[in-house]
Amino acid sequence: MLNTTLSAPALIILYGALFAWIVFCACSIVRRLYKAWPFLYVSATNATNDNDKAVQHFIGLLDEANEKMTIYDDGNDMDGSAYKDTRVIDAVRRKLDQNPDFEMQCFFNYADNL
Repeated sequence: MLNTTLSAPALIILYGALFAWIVFCACSIVRRLYKAWPFLYVSATNATNDNDKAVQHFIGLLDEANEKMTIYDDGNDMDGSAYKDTRVIDAVRRKLDQNPDFEMQCFFNYADNL
């Protein structure tokens, strides 16, 4: 008859490997669920700010700003850019006219004078 008992260090290594395998599987499952859940996964099909939601979001942020707003644009020199939308330009003018102390910094990466 064979003796199948394992020593304490061997059991620690065996249980440690089993625990590591379980943690790896659990993390893998969580990662797959996270990517499969459409509300948590963010993907951009185009990296431009040329849709109506971008315009509405910008105007909403502008309305909420109290003292200062800084805008960085990476160079979307497109006719449909949210910054060239008349609603955005009008909202900026209105904000600056109503609040003379309001500071607005715009850093654009293209030559158009907005």
